[in-house]
Amino acid sequence: MTARPLPEPGHDDLDVRDLLRADPHVQLMGQVSVQRTATAVVELFDNAPSVLRLVMDALAAFADSRPESLATVLADAWAVPGSADRALARFAAATQVHDDDLARLGLGPKLWFTINGAPVSWQPLHGGGPPPPRVVPALTGVQRRAGGGTADDGSGGSDLEQAAAAELAAHGIDASEAATLRLGNLGRLAPGPVFVPDLVADPLIVRRRAVGRRRSGERAPLTVLGQRARLTLLSVVLERHAPDAACRHPESLALPTLR
Repeated sequence: MTARPLPEPGHDDLDVRDLLRADPHVQLMGQVSVQRTATAVVELFDNAPSVLRLVMDALAAFADSRPESLATVLADAWAVPGSADRALARFAAATQVHDDDLARLGLGPKLWFTINGAPVSWQPLHGGGPPPPRVVPALTGVQRRAGGGTADDGSGGSDLEQAAAAELAAHGIDASEAATLRLGNLGRLAPGPVFVPDLVADPLIVRRRAVGRRRSGERAPLTVLGQRARLTLLSVVLERHAPDAACRHPESLALPTLR
């Protein structure tokens, strides 16, 4: 997979200060690593206020679950390979929520580790709660034949494709923009931060085509998909592309959504 450099931060400090002032986790915000994460969220993500609240609530829950400070957790993640993943696994195991909710809770610490230069897996977390209802299967571990498809009602795409189009639209990605996306636009962040295509990332991030500065009124480049959208979209990918090809050649394959 090819990592893509992200835009240089615009340092829109007024936006960051305004958002942090309204956040209830004032003590958490006093830490440099958290401030760095908040600034990156505002610079890089669409719907930044909503994403920032989600990230900070999740990071606060992660911090509350740890006997040591966030600074110590981050130092261990820098020094010891796999330390971040083990910390996340313990956090997940201690929760009583199902895995879909864990995807939201995991976004905060995963972004925090990543933005601060610590390697961490973006694989699904598994907690101590009941299994969630599954509308569609996830990519990992699913055996489906490419082109197997679902029923086409004559409206221009399968039921699954139409569901995927609706989920993307709910996240602000309309059909005309979806038509410009490749599988390589689905992925995660890696330290840098850089965008890395990764179809099994959880949460799944979409790198938008419209890359611009928020202050100019243009859309931010990254959008986090909710779990339902993630699973629906990945099922469409499996419907149209062989799993090996989808994972190995994401840049060459179009995103198969309703056009």
